[in-house]
Amino acid sequence: MDKNNCDIIRDLIPSYVDEICSQTTREWVEEHIQTCGECRLMAARCRDQALSAQKLERQSLDGLKKITDILKYQNMISYVLLLFVVFLGVLLFFVNRYSSLLRNQPGPLILCLTAAILFSMGRRGTAASGKQEYLLGGICLAIHVYFPSLFSFFLQELSVDAVTVFGIELHQIGPFMERQLIAAYFVQTAILVYSFYRIMHHDRNCHWLLCLNLTGIFLLFNYDVWLKHMDSFETLKSALFESTLLLMGIGLLATAASLAIPRLRRSRLQSRQ
Repeated sequence: MDKNNCDIIRDLIPSYVDEICSQTTREWVEEHIQTCGECRLMAARCRDQALSAQKLERQSLDGLKKITDILKYQNMISYVLLLFVVFLGVLLFFVNRYSSLLRNQPGPLILCLTAAILFSMGRRGTAASGKQEYLLGGICLAIHVYFPSLFSFFLQELSVDAVTVFGIELHQIGPFMERQLIAAYFVQTAILVYSFYRIMHHDRNCHWLLCLNLTGIFLLFNYDVWLKHMDSFETLKSALFESTLLLMGIGLLATAASLAIPRLRRSRLQSRQ
């Protein structure tokens, strides 16, 4: 076989494989590789490389599409959770209406915590939490402790027929507690928005803060419902104690799960490597 012809054909093989050469060139290359084993082998290798490159490109596009779908899914969960929490807060604190689901029922909280845990299974929130997240977590825990303690103190004082508590007359205790609950609701909602922002825009692992925060918000809802619809001080005391333990227990389990999921994901990735 003429070496000069082989050199020319080998220069044309990439264009032949990519199907960007003319029909005359294609026929000439095909006629040549039928009789030249070396050029035929080179054409086969080029074709395999082209197929591999196409496969890699397709896999990259599929991976990018999967990541995009996950991010859209996370955005949808965050918006739905925020709207649901804001809707319940407006309905309860400002419209003075409530659903029986909020009265000592863990269903709505479990639903929101499940959504938050599913949200944590995406690709966002891989960086460790910072000082700000731990500070906000401490604020959430402080609110968790503050209201049961405050309710317990008021109920204890009222049980001994106190005329005033902290200088507050009995008929003003309800509105006073209502204002406290509304203020705490705004704080908790602001922390919720901040947590979503840190996860989606700064890649922070704040999923545990979401669960802690959602638990606090539903505790506030529960306190307000019982405050407005109590039958007696003893009924309120037992109901608040039971519901606080129930909701806190569910919230702590979800918080622990949200802390464990990123660790399990990292260990699985390391085992694959």
